[in-house]
Amino acid sequence: MLNIILNTLIFIICCALGYFKAQDYQCRVINLQSFLDGLKNLEDEILYRKTPLPEALKIVSDEKANNAAKNLFSNVSADLKGNNNCSFIESWFKYTEKLDESCSFTTEDMYTIKELGKVLGGTDIYGQSAVIQRAYKQIEKQLEQAVQENNTKGKMYKGLGIAIGLTIVIILL
Repeated sequence: MLNIILNTLIFIICCALGYFKAQDYQCRVINLQSFLDGLKNLEDEILYRKTPLPEALKIVSDEKANNAAKNLFSNVSADLKGNNNCSFIESWFKYTEKLDESCSFTTEDMYTIKELGKVLGGTDIYGQSAVIQRAYKQIEKQLEQAVQENNTKGKMYKGLGIAIGLTIVIILL
């Protein structure tokens, strides 16, 4: 009886480890999609409603964005509206570093997001729209890559967890 319980526990732990590792790939897909949605909404706010950048970031983070984009936009907006005496670029870089820790972004993803922050807010409305569109296209490509990685590596880690769990249980029997 104890042997069955231990084998079941080992199998469940191995499966959970595989699914946990695969979750990183799924998290990246979700966060990149969130960022795409946030960028599109930000562009709409700036271009069509002519909302200033700090307010546009706040509106998008409150109403339309989620996950990574929501956190970044709301934090940068709060910094710009607060009395922190920091520029947009400083605030953007500070909060993109925090994104790096929690969103499973690759180095290329982070580079694209940081590059957006370097030029966003430094041009007129149409320049900002062009910058956002360029970043949007780049992140779209990265999202396609992330979906492919999730479909291959994510499934591989899930399958590996199950296979290792079964192998250990069979060996212990």
